[in-house]
Amino acid sequence: MFPLSSRVEIKAVPALHLIVANVEIGEYLEDFNETKLKLVRKTKALFIDQHNRRFAWGLAAACHTIHAYVFGPDDIWYVVNGGIGDPYLEINIHEMDESTGHMEKHTYYSKRCIRAADRLFGCHARYFAVSTSPEMLNTPEFLVKDMWATSNSGSTSDMRESLFLNKLHAEFDSSSEFSGKFSQLVSTGPVYINRGDSFVADSTATTFAGLWSISQGVAVDSDDVQSSSSICVRQHRRTVSRWAGTLISAADNPGQIVVAIADAMAALNEVYGKCKIFHGNISD
Repeated sequence: MFPLSSRVEIKAVPALHLIVANVEIGEYLEDFNETKLKLVRKTKALFIDQHNRRFAWGLAAACHTIHAYVFGPDDIWYVVNGGIGDPYLEINIHEMDESTGHMEKHTYYSKRCIRAADRLFGCHARYFAVSTSPEMLNTPEFLVKDMWATSNSGSTSDMRESLFLNKLHAEFDSSSEFSGKFSQLVSTGPVYINRGDSFVADSTATTFAGLWSISQGVAVDSDDVQSSSSICVRQHRRTVSRWAGTLISAADNPGQIVVAIADAMAALNEVYGKCKIFHGNISD
């Protein structure tokens, strides 16, 4: 354990609902997976019971192994189904029906996290190979991108990535060489958190709404204050696109990797040549 060091920690007033963690302890190391599963189930019940909770701490221990977790209400659930076999994930995506004002939920199933958002800096997106039913876990139909996108506006309607992807399809679907080569966007939108009888879009603006006004600027350091136009506001967004093909990690030899990289370079060159779009324009 380390002493409090940052100004935020020192000035913060401890609250039980923030510092109390669910704990599961197993006697033997071979029971560790079951211990973690018990922790997940207990935490899921916690979110169901406390619908205003933003996150939850968890601790799983067995023998000399200890894992600490931070859980968020992101509508991704760990499921064990003996009839299916291995555990899998249920990924829920809520879409607002503008005509009725009602929220529609679509559920996808995955047992493959292609890339995790496991760093504080750099990559803020994770990717899942998903299917529309648990029975089709081995043959993914779609790719889910779960991301914490930056936006100066803080608006959950920031559709930069989807606008660019739709522009690519409009330009290249009629091209014989690149027709069907770009993964087709199926849906995109903010991740919504259930707040009892309503849904709230998950973003830093929502998270910190009760603490201070983001539009007033945030003091990063005594000599450095960011203006509202440069504040990095994050939105939790989730996109679904058609499964594009085979992962590059499945290559059998270096030659296949070289060909894949050359193809990607040719495609990106065409994207800039026809649309004046860099990959960095689509996704930071």
